[in-house]
Amino acid sequence: MILSPGCKIIKVDPITFNGMGTVNQRKQGSSIVEVRNGVLYCEAKAIDERAYGYLNFFVPGGAAIEVRCFARQLGATSAGRISIDQHATNDDIGGDNIDYVEMDSTIWKPYSIYAAGRDDRPYVGVTFGIWKNVLGACEFRDIEIILYGVPQWAPEFRACTFYIEKGNITIDQFSVPTSSPNFPNGFEPRFSNMGIHSIEWQGTSTIKVNWDPFRSYYRPQCFVQVDCYDNFDGYTAHPRLVNWQGAEILVNRMDNKDDSSVSTTGTNALSRTDITNLTKNRRLCFHLLALSAF
Repeated sequence: MILSPGCKIIKVDPITFNGMGTVNQRKQGSSIVEVRNGVLYCEAKAIDERAYGYLNFFVPGGAAIEVRCFARQLGATSAGRISIDQHATNDDIGGDNIDYVEMDSTIWKPYSIYAAGRDDRPYVGVTFGIWKNVLGACEFRDIEIILYGVPQWAPEFRACTFYIEKGNITIDQFSVPTSSPNFPNGFEPRFSNMGIHSIEWQGTSTIKVNWDPFRSYYRPQCFVQVDCYDNFDGYTAHPRLVNWQGAEILVNRMDNKDDSSVSTTGTNALSRTDITNLTKNRRLCFHLLALSAF
C-alpha cells in the first residue's frame, strides 16, 4: 500500500495539552509542571532540578517536524527552552538533543524550531521547560506541531473482518459467488482489509494477528468484537499483548469468566480444539480495529 505524503498539523489542546508527559524530579512540592488556564507553567526551585513537559512523534527520513508556540521566561535567569531529541527507539526521553531554542524575554514572543527526520532515529521527542542548573520559571501557550511529509492517515489504523470455520482462520475480504438478487453481477463484495496481512494460530489457544507496522511513537489501541453471525451470541474476544506489529486474541464464553471447567486449556480462554469443534458446521466471525496517533 502506497500512501501519499502530506502535512499534518497538531494544535495542542490548551486544557489537556494532548496528554503531555511531565517530569518533576523532586515531586515533593518543590518544582512545578502544570497547566494553568491554557498555559504550560514550568518552575525549577532548585539548582539540580528539572521541570518540563514533552510530546513524542514518529518522524522518519523524508519527513520533518516544526514546533511553533508563544513562550516567555519569568525572571532574568529562568532559561526556559524548547528542544528536539531524535532516538533510535521509542523508549527514551531526552539525551539525544539535536537542536533547541531558548526563551530570551519576559514578554510573550513567538518561537519555532525545526528538524528533518531520520530513518535511523525516527522517534522524536519535543520538550518544553527548564533542565539547566538554574532557578526560575517559564511559560508556553498556543503550541502547534507541524509534521511534513508524513502519511495522511491521522490516526493510522488497521482493520479487518475474519472468521474461523472448521478451526481454520480466513480474512473475509474477497468477493464470493452468490445467487442473491441483491448482487445481480453474481458476486457479493466482502469486508475491507486495512493493513492486516495474516492471522494464524499460535500455541494452544492464541489467535495471532499480524499487521503492517504502525508508524507511530505510541502503542496502538486494539478492539475485537465477535459477530452474532451463525448465532454465535455467547462468546467474546479479548486482545492482549498489542504492539506495533500485531496483537494476540483469546476467545471466551461469556458465561465462563469464573469457571474453567468448560475450557480444555484449564483457563477462561477456549482452546484451538474447542473452537475447531464449535465451528465444524458454523462460522465464528470477528471484527477487528486497531489505531494509533502521532
